[in-house]
Amino acid sequence: MSSATPDHGAAIQALIMQGVTSADVAALTGRPADEIEKLLAMVEPIRGKQARSRVYNLWDAMRAVGSAEGDHTQMEEALKRMKPTQLPAPLTKEFWSAMRERQKYMGDHNQLWRTDRVKLLISQVYKSLRTAMTLLEDNVDQQTALTPPQRVIVRAIADGVLTESRELIENEFATWSPIDDHDDDGLK
Repeated sequence: MSSATPDHGAAIQALIMQGVTSADVAALTGRPADEIEKLLAMVEPIRGKQARSRVYNLWDAMRAVGSAEGDHTQMEEALKRMKPTQLPAPLTKEFWSAMRERQKYMGDHNQLWRTDRVKLLISQVYKSLRTAMTLLEDNVDQQTALTPPQRVIVRAIADGVLTESRELIENEFATWSPIDDHDDDGLK
């Protein structure tokens, strides 16, 4: 008898290339088929429209099954993509109300920053970086006597870092559209 582990690479590749049915996912995970079908309800099949003929992308299906324990981002994203006519009005209102409440909560607990606060923080970080890089040449010279060519090299490196940092910041902020961060309730 051989003690070598079996190679399942070909079978795994077949599942990835061909896709999986809900019965395949149930067999892989050991969960009941009806539970798997409920979990896959929000996943777009790669082919097949009827329940028994639907074939799903393996990664999407496993992500949906794995997210059942509390990660509701997939359902949230599906609801966000739906047209207003696809959801009943009360559900639409409740969903967006819940999103707004979550946004308020995250803002109150410093998990969500407004654009003006982000810009202020980045400008403060850049000022600190600029001060340190400007003093770099003098600090190195105090610790070790720099020759004139070495001073030129250190100054060029510091100037390069500052220039690149400034350009990156300016490019990122240039793509931000000016939006009104003020809410109807007066919160900022």
